[in-house]
Amino acid sequence: MVGLGYVGLPLALAFAEAGLKVIGIENEPARLANSAGGVSPMEDVSTLQLSTAITSGGFTVTADHKL
Repeated sequence: MVGLGYVGLPLALAFAEAGLKVIGIENEPARLANSAGGVSPMEDVSTLQLSTAITSGGFTVTADHKL
């Protein structure tokens, strides 16, 4: 998923919760740091939901566009 904003992050988590392996790519440093650390940068996504997806291995966050 390219971009982890108000559309990308919830969609990426929906795919991860459905059992798909998702890689989220984000350029904005604060959003990247928060998301990669399992802390939701927005109200619409709970920190629990995000951290669960990351710790389960279903969701990975990076700034590397060359995957």
